[in-house]
Amino acid sequence: MIQKKSMPRFKGRTGLVALLGGILFSLAFTALIWWTGGRLDSIELLPDTRSSASL
Repeated sequence: MIQKKSMPRFKGRTGLVALLGGILFSLAFTALIWWTGGRLDSIELLPDTRSSASL
């Protein structure tokens, strides 16, 4: 006789867990950028010399 494996309780919730994980990650990343905003503004960027399409 073949025994059935027990199904995990969270099988139907993996999509919800992924959604909530993505929302939490985006909130944390946005907060990190907001928190370091002044430091990011102080970085001097190099001017563009040419577009990448001309390579």
